[in-house]
Amino acid sequence: MAAAIAAAELGLTAETPPPAPFHPSRPHSELPLAVAQLPDTKEIPDLLSGISAVARESGLEIQQFRQKAETYQDFYAEVPVEILVKGTYWQVEQFFKKVADLTRIVNVGDIGIKAPTLIENDPVQLQTSCAATTFRFLDEEERDRIKKEREKKAKEGGKK
Repeated sequence: MAAAIAAAELGLTAETPPPAPFHPSRPHSELPLAVAQLPDTKEIPDLLSGISAVARESGLEIQQFRQKAETYQDFYAEVPVEILVKGTYWQVEQFFKKVADLTRIVNVGDIGIKAPTLIENDPVQLQTSCAATTFRFLDEEERDRIKKEREKKAKEGGKK
């Protein structure tokens, strides 16, 4: 029911599914803009701190914020982060909205809401988990190194 209310607030109906999240590998007229939105290596800590700050600004208690191993693509790396927060439904909604408004590309998925806790005279507290994935630009040196590593693995795999 809450999902239906949230969808209605966003103006979504069964006939108008939500837009697919932008992914930098998708051929699209927005690709030049997307590349400009890809931070480089030294900007990732600031971006992750910004996501964490947005959670706190939304009134959420951060229970886990763990960066996972990067996945390399042609010209970018996916930087996944596991997030576990506690707060009300509206605080979680505010967090997702603020993440969507960031100038950098951040996709949020694998959303799970559980463990509703009712505290006397307070809104229901929920434990929400999600995976936030941002992307960073790979410079030419990194792309060459990754290409060589992949070629080496392919050769080793063919010798077995």
